[in-house]
Amino acid sequence: MVNAEEKRIVGVLRKAAVLADAAPDAVLRLVAASKVETFRARQVIYLPGDRAFGVHFLASGRVKVSKVTRDGKELTLAYRTSGDSFGESCLLEGGPREEMAEAMEASVTVEVGASAVFCCIVLHFVASSRRHCSACCWSKLLLASRRRRARSRAVG
Repeated sequence: MVNAEEKRIVGVLRKAAVLADAAPDAVLRLVAASKVETFRARQVIYLPGDRAFGVHFLASGRVKVSKVTRDGKELTLAYRTSGDSFGESCLLEGGPREEMAEAMEASVTVEVGASAVFCCIVLHFVASSRRHCSACCWSKLLLASRRRRARSRAVG
């Protein structure tokens, strides 16, 4: 039986492009590895060097993802809004955060443990018999494009 809080988390996760076509039971399994967090406007969600526990799915609000360049200037990488995710680099790199995330307005996120998200994506890939894996393609393309943009901005 799913309680009200779990239903809320499932609703947030379903809005994310990476999980939109995942099996309902796969999304339900993510709930156990989820943590709902509330942030005030201008509150830091994480900093470079912080341990990367998981991927954040934005339930409400607006978040700025940025990085400090070598010359000490802040470089805005992206703004995320309701239904978006951020912090996905933990799925591939597993090391500490390289970027900073800050709530630009009151925000609520659902942070899902990296290993749970990774398992969900892999299980979706296997279940799709390798014919159709939008979640895998999405995550690979999203991470690659974000990293490319960040590097080009840092250099340019």
